[in-house]
Amino acid sequence: MGIEEVAGEAAERALELRQVTDKGARLRKKKALNDLLKALGALGLTRRRAAVPPHDRTVHAWFTQVHITTTTKI
Repeated sequence: MGIEEVAGEAAERALELRQVTDKGARLRKKKALNDLLKALGALGLTRRRAAVPPHDRTVHAWFTQVHITTTTKI
């Protein structure tokens, strides 16, 4: 499963659980979060804060794209 599928499933499950308020809802939401973290771990991503450089931990950095420039020699 790729990151697109994991993101899609996470969004779908979050929408399903958003309105749930019955008994046991909190446990189901917690399980959904744990399942997401496990799926991200299976993709090689980590939730450890130390794995992310300090300058990349801001909300602004989440939406910043790195522009890679290449030079081609002919």
